[in-house]
Amino acid sequence: MNVIILGSNHNNTLGLVWSLGSAGHKVILLLRNRGNNYVSKSKYISRTYLINKGDDVIALIRQVATVMDSKPVVFVTNDDDATFLNDHYVELMKFCYFEGGRPDGSINKYRDKDEEEKLACKFGLTIPQTTRSSKPTYNTRARRFYSGQINKYGQVYSIRNCFFEPATGEGGTTIDNLMAQVERVYAKNKIVVFSTHRINYVGGIDESNRNRTLVLLDAFLTQLLKKYPDLVFLSSDKLINIFEK
Repeated sequence: MNVIILGSNHNNTLGLVWSLGSAGHKVILLLRNRGNNYVSKSKYISRTYLINKGDDVIALIRQVATVMDSKPVVFVTNDDDATFLNDHYVELMKFCYFEGGRPDGSINKYRDKDEEEKLACKFGLTIPQTTRSSKPTYNTRARRFYSGQINKYGQVYSIRNCFFEPATGEGGTTIDNLMAQVERVYAKNKIVVFSTHRINYVGGIDESNRNRTLVLLDAFLTQLLKKYPDLVFLSSDKLINIFEK
């Protein structure tokens, strides 16, 4: 199967590249250019096209798809690109398949947090994990959340309000950046919940990625415990258990 992946420099994109590429599918990557494009280094990519601001993405997909030996499937790795492609569904379907798309644009429905929560509740998912606020969508306003918040479906929110993501740079890559995040949260008398992903700790593509992360993590935890010696570390599920009590 021929595959086109549209995404940014993120663990979602890299995971999808690995999953489809390791299964033997030919992967063409359309990568939104953010400078440190580590995803493009994957051995499972046949070719990478960098997308800069203002580029015609639909024209690029058409260009890539029309030279393939069979109609490709297009995958996306974030909400904004899913919405964008769904808005061009009819045009796209002339030269590729679009995973999850609908001609009536109904994929946009599930960018509505209330719709997401309702669907999650239906299948027994009780702990939404998200960031402090959601972006406004085509038919909803932005919403803000806090840890321990209970929605109308009885689900308890766990909010990631700090970031340790050295591979992508989110949250900063220095001790000062990381400590500043913690101090901002503590100043508001809130619990610190860090977001971190596996991509930060692996070295299969670039061993220095893992090494840098581990050195930074050790230095950060040392500084954190020095300033806050009575810190208690909990996993997300244990924190939710406390909220539920």
